[in-house]
Amino acid sequence: MTNFTTSQFVHITSGQHAATAPRLTIAQGGSQLEVALHMGAGAQVHHFRLANDDLRYRQSASESGEETDLSLGGVRVTLDNTALEDLFATAMPHARSTAFFDDHSGFAGDRFSLLATTGAGPEILVAAGPDQSGLVTLLRNGDGSFSQLSSRSASSSTYLGDVQMMAGAVVNEQQFVFAASGFEAGVSAYRLDSAGRLRHLDSLGAREGLGVNAPSALLTTEIDGRPVLLLAAAGSSSISVLGIGYDGQLDLLDHQTDTLATRFGAVTVMETITHGGQTYVVAGGGDDGLTLFALLPGGRLLVLDSLSDSTDLGLDNVNGLAMQMQGDTLHVFATSETEAGLTHASVTLAGTAVQAGGGGADRIRAASSGGILLDGGGNDRLTGGAGADVFVLAQDGDRDEIRAFDTARDRVDLSAWSGLHSVDQLEIQSRGDGAELRYGTETLRLYTADGSSLDIADFLRHDLLGLYRPQPEVQAPVVQTGSGQLVGNNGEDRLSGRGSADILFGQDGDDQLLGAGGRDTLWGGLGHDTMQAGDDNDLLYGEDGNDIMDGGNGHDHLAGGAGDDSLTGGTGADTLMGDAGHDTLHGDSSTDLLLGGIGNDSLVGGTGDDTLYGGDGNDHLFGNTALDTIYGGAGNDYISSGDGVDYVDGEAGNDTIFGRSGWDSLNGGDGDDLLYGSEGDDLLNGGSGNDWVSGGSASDQIYGNSGNDTLYGNFGADRLSGGSDQDLLLGGTGDDTLVGGGGDDSLYGNQGVDVLEGGPGNDLLRGGTLADSFIFTRGHDGDEIEDFRLGQDELHLSRSLLSGHDSAQALISAFGEVTNLGAVLDFGHGDRILFSNLQSLDGLAADIEIF
Repeated sequence: MTNFTTSQFVHITSGQHAATAPRLTIAQGGSQLEVALHMGAGAQVHHFRLANDDLRYRQSASESGEETDLSLGGVRVTLDNTALEDLFATAMPHARSTAFFDDHSGFAGDRFSLLATTGAGPEILVAAGPDQSGLVTLLRNGDGSFSQLSSRSASSSTYLGDVQMMAGAVVNEQQFVFAASGFEAGVSAYRLDSAGRLRHLDSLGAREGLGVNAPSALLTTEIDGRPVLLLAAAGSSSISVLGIGYDGQLDLLDHQTDTLATRFGAVTVMETITHGGQTYVVAGGGDDGLTLFALLPGGRLLVLDSLSDSTDLGLDNVNGLAMQMQGDTLHVFATSETEAGLTHASVTLAGTAVQAGGGGADRIRAASSGGILLDGGGNDRLTGGAGADVFVLAQDGDRDEIRAFDTARDRVDLSAWSGLHSVDQLEIQSRGDGAELRYGTETLRLYTADGSSLDIADFLRHDLLGLYRPQPEVQAPVVQTGSGQLVGNNGEDRLSGRGSADILFGQDGDDQLLGAGGRDTLWGGLGHDTMQAGDDNDLLYGEDGNDIMDGGNGHDHLAGGAGDDSLTGGTGADTLMGDAGHDTLHGDSSTDLLLGGIGNDSLVGGTGDDTLYGGDGNDHLFGNTALDTIYGGAGNDYISSGDGVDYVDGEAGNDTIFGRSGWDSLNGGDGDDLLYGSEGDDLLNGGSGNDWVSGGSASDQIYGNSGNDTLYGNFGADRLSGGSDQDLLLGGTGDDTLVGGGGDDSLYGNQGVDVLEGGPGNDLLRGGTLADSFIFTRGHDGDEIEDFRLGQDELHLSRSLLSGHDSAQALISAFGEVTNLGAVLDFGHGDRILFSNLQSLDGLAADIEIF
């Protein structure tokens, strides 16, 4: 077997934040690998070197250089020209989109997905903006700027809502573009012509019966010269292999879901590499680890090994991945959302050569170094070698043999045998030199290398089943159309109501339930069901399984039940309940109520005045347009309020909250939160915890509340109030008011005519570039002003400090002195002001105002 043989984590102490989106690049210099970790904010790059299988941190540096501005859907993004050139350098035939960010923020709500295409024609970008639907094509002009060529809107036959990633391929000299939607659960294929026009070719996703939820990664590669598409989905913890036809049509070749033996649950990153004509795939995400696959002929994925996180590694919520070959050794580099640094793992790919049988009676013998032997149709004989072998059996109804099977090293994969999910389902007859396995029409005779016998206990100790391929045993499906009550069985049923108030029970199996007109009630039952309610006010209950539900017109109530469900309210004031599982809820139009429930959910409000509750788990919540109310609930949530005057409360957990346009009210709640106000006069409250709060482009009110907070006014005339602990207040650009509150605070006015009041505690104050005012009252404690400018700044002193002295000169004579630290006004009782940039009190009286 092929296993990860070395693994190492190198920690860095600064510059990597959980919310940023890293980009890894690898350069090979002789026997060494130079690895660069580029942070999404575009501000830093961390350099590592791998030599003799030992990873070392070298240095960090600021990334700077020329930039290009791009506007898409009214949102501006600044593109680093170096990253942009890298994007075009990795264009067709197997292109992938790269994430760029508005103002280099590095946060998902500012994400632009850009796909570069070149071919023999002009340089064209295909672009998708944050919280937007559809695609736009842009031409790169000779001066480096971009102009729009065309756009492609979302429709009922495509998956273009909130496009998260794209991929490209050249097939028969045609450029194809593939786009995956973040909450519509599917992928659409397009042909791109030289004029930048996109023509829809095909779509494959939840509506067509593909069991994916929350697509998270999209790549193109080849198998024996045939282009294929790899689609990873975080919500369904799945990887799908889709064949690409010469006309752009998509067909499903394989669909795998995570198990307890693998580590691609809640998958967010995926990479491919080809070595010796064999394609390998590595995937990871929220399952705290990595899984290595071989992509076999026919498009099947075979697990080779999994690497789990530990105290010595940094694989908690993997969010970045890159790979490089050196000889037969595959080096894998990964980053984590929560652990700052870089993990390296290596695996030797020698012994993974694939030998495949055909339709006849084949005789296949493994190489001495080991290999992967694929059974074809017919009575085949597969013989192991001295190395570790994997025998992959087809479902052909013929009797096959495996010889020289070594129970200590070899593995048999029977996962292609439909409906086989447990060793208990096999009929196992022990033989003196091995065993015979029977399942339905399949028969497998195993001969051991040492001539020993095998029984059921031996197979319970070995992985015979490989990955989980959802293929339930079903009865003949029910296809029924009618009124009243329709009941399916445990097969893949299709039940269609009519115009009356119908009740549809799907029962077990992957069912399709269509309510049509009338006030319908749809029950999915066990299985991965697709439910479409139609017109009127309907009730939909998904129950167990990964269900797809659409309320259609009317005021509907949708409840997903257990499983990773996708719920769309449609038109009308709808109530959507995800319940247990990693669910995707989309309110669509009107005033909707969305309840995520337990699990890592994605909630999108739509165009009405919506209310969103994330519930337990690390949720993604998008308010979209209108006046929305959003509650994150427990967990580390990502929240984007959308356009409109919105109210957001992150509640418990370390949340990331964006205000967007409109006058928003953002509350972090408990935990160490990140708040961004964006456009509009916003009200931001960090809540308890050590928060980072930024106002945005208008005049904002910012409160740190309890905890050691960092408050940044950004643009506009802002008011910043630190709260009771040790806070850092940064006014930014504009005429700001900074109030430190209790605790030893640091206040920096920066650009603008600012007002600074430290409050109780020993505070550090710096006004900035223009004429600033410093305010002191009794009980302000021992404060320091770093940059008081005589004749420009003003000192406002409360009479409560002055013990009856009512003129500036009198109070200077009574309380003033010059020390080796600077000029001082000492009012007694612990109230003291140090002017650290002044060595004299001369001229200060003219700048004092008494109130």
